[in-house]
Amino acid sequence: MLKVKVELQRGSYPIFIGYNLLSKAEEIFKFYNFNGKILLITTPDVEKNYRNYIQGCLKSYRGRVYIKSIANPKQCRNLKNIDEILAFLLRNQFNQQSAIISFGGKSIHDIAGFTASVFHEGIAYVQIPTSLLAQLSSTVAPRFFLDFADKYSFISSEIIPSFVWSDLSLLKSLNPKNYIAGLLEAIRIGIISDETLFTFIEQNLVNLFRQDIKSLLFLVHKVCVLKTDLYARNQFSQGAPRILNYGKIIECILLNSTREWNIKPIEAQFLGVLIEAVLSYRCEHLNQEDYQRIESILFKLGLDISIDKIDFNKLQGYIQGANDCPEHFTFPKRIGESVFVKRKAI
Repeated sequence: MLKVKVELQRGSYPIFIGYNLLSKAEEIFKFYNFNGKILLITTPDVEKNYRNYIQGCLKSYRGRVYIKSIANPKQCRNLKNIDEILAFLLRNQFNQQSAIISFGGKSIHDIAGFTASVFHEGIAYVQIPTSLLAQLSSTVAPRFFLDFADKYSFISSEIIPSFVWSDLSLLKSLNPKNYIAGLLEAIRIGIISDETLFTFIEQNLVNLFRQDIKSLLFLVHKVCVLKTDLYARNQFSQGAPRILNYGKIIECILLNSTREWNIKPIEAQFLGVLIEAVLSYRCEHLNQEDYQRIESILFKLGLDISIDKIDFNKLQGYIQGANDCPEHFTFPKRIGESVFVKRKAI
């Protein structure tokens, strides 16, 4: 089992990473000594597939455990659903000694983490990600987002988890597109911060698709270490980095403009990385060889997504007109190295 310590301004927490970690879970949960009631938030499928795993994690716990299953978490990332969970906590007399555990993908963590952050001004929170994307994203940046007024990830809150439990064996039940979403996140981090990671993915893509244990362990640990370092080096403003990656901005804009382009989350994520590379190449930040490497690995993922559906003039208009966009972005200068670019220069 590997351990990554995430250091943030408000505190620190560990990420435990490994394969088939259930035998060690009881020891870890016992160490953190939760005393109050526990609410475990998950989905019906995860609860069904991993009921024994959940019971194994909490085997030594003698308090009351409640389980709330959310059937469509992507559609429930809203204040109405948070209100319902808060009302449930109050009805069942949860208090400041209580804890919330999220067991599932990124949307479940957004719902559970947001709830834990606002109940009694924050209660104990544990994250058990069951998707590769969640193991590579929300585990390192404990900021949780809700949709509001048709705006994707428009409001947010943060809380420092007690710990994150990333067991790679939980990825076995992922459907291919959900797994590819995690690979896309790893590729994005490799492009902007570490060529070694990017090269590793290039050379081991077949093994990663097979969920080879050694390859996955290296990938998850490497990305968590890199992202921890990225967040430590970038100054924080109310929990969010001041300078944002251009590809993530594109992804959010596309998701907030789904009526314009009819974009799905996996398409927005893919196009965010690809459009970033295209524009960086056109602006002569990225050389041709590196651009071709990025394009090649993206299309090897097997997603049937075309950049032709995006009107670049409209997209640029959204970026320039967005009041909440930062004035600077990071663009890849070469694979593994970024450059700061003014918004008006794009």
